[in-house]
Amino acid sequence: MHRKLVSPPTEEAVSLSELKEHLRIDHDAEDELLTTYLQAATKYAEQVLTFRAFMSQTWEVYLDEFQQTI
Repeated sequence: MHRKLVSPPTEEAVSLSELKEHLRIDHDAEDELLTTYLQAATKYAEQVLTFRAFMSQTWEVYLDEFQQTI
């Protein structure tokens, strides 16, 4: 079985402003780093911890073979 991401999520599960508010950060010096951390944490949580997508997205699944049992 092979999977292909067709349409990725259009937004993050948690916004950068929500993350900064939670962490009590009021400057913009590390926005790029925080965004990278947020994306990595979301990917890990989706693929390793929950096996669920947090935001709407479209995937194509290719089956190597199909067996029908009666």
